[in-house]
Amino acid sequence: MEMESSIESISDWIQSNPNHTFIIRKQELHNVDEIRIKIDHVEVTHNPHAKLDDYMAENALLLQGEGEFIGETKAALPQGTYEIALTEPWTANSEAGTLRIATDRASYILTPEPASSLH
Repeated sequence: MEMESSIESISDWIQSNPNHTFIIRKQELHNVDEIRIKIDHVEVTHNPHAKLDDYMAENALLLQGEGEFIGETKAALPQGTYEIALTEPWTANSEAGTLRIATDRASYILTPEPASSLH
């Protein structure tokens, strides 16, 4: 289901998960990363100066909490923060308990975990 295209609606969806632990899969070109994170806080950032820099996003979600990259080698999330840069244009859809965010640079799939499995 197409969500209201606002950063606040994405933040609300994340925070509505009672456990706040997610697997996040990011695909950017041919690179795929997966992390597991127990989110303690969601921060919405707005950077009006980003329009002057093609690399920076005007809006972003900062997911803060204990997390790790998962895959062949596990590594802790640097500074306990994972950023989802919402570069224009972007869309968000929720379906069957999963949130999909697509931007012009990457796609993200957030899947809640039923119970904390951080090690």
